[in-house]
Amino acid sequence: MTDTQYPHGINMYRDNILDKRFADELYWLLLNTPWHARNIANRNTYPYGDEGSHLFLGKQIFWKENEYDIYSEVNKQDMFKFINLFEHLCNTFNVNLKLKDISVNLQFFGQDGTFHTDGDEKETVFILMLCNKNLDQNIGGNFINQDTKEDISFKHGRVITFRANNKHKGLAFNKPYIPRISVKFVGE
Repeated sequence: MTDTQYPHGINMYRDNILDKRFADELYWLLLNTPWHARNIANRNTYPYGDEGSHLFLGKQIFWKENEYDIYSEVNKQDMFKFINLFEHLCNTFNVNLKLKDISVNLQFFGQDGTFHTDGDEKETVFILMLCNKNLDQNIGGNFINQDTKEDISFKHGRVITFRANNKHKGLAFNKPYIPRISVKFVGE
């Protein structure tokens, strides 16, 4: 298991906490689902937020709008797979969080992210990296946390955690036609 210390006592990333078969299953489930080009970072227009710093393909697995309304673009069975995974990540990283959001990015060559935040200082983010292709060591796809100065290489099944107010970005792979999927879990 690879661990890197996070300044708040949480590990910055861990490998091998998911069965490879489960990580592969999530990858194939997400790869074979409809995607929408509406994942916009740093939205800067009103009222719809149609403009921002980058646009990816995205999917909303779970969004808690309020105490009574939950939005999802996947079926209930698949949504609960990800909710159960969030609970496992909380136990693994020894944090007690209430789930707020699970969303997914799909990037291809040339679609590097831009620095953005995913929430405020009270919220914690887990990022799960997925791509079960045989990848070269220098494929790219790194995750960069500007606030902690971390540059973390891509690895299928790797889980990264950080404070939601940290500026970060995900880089695309440096070879075409290889999908890089990242699942974002936000809890408070």
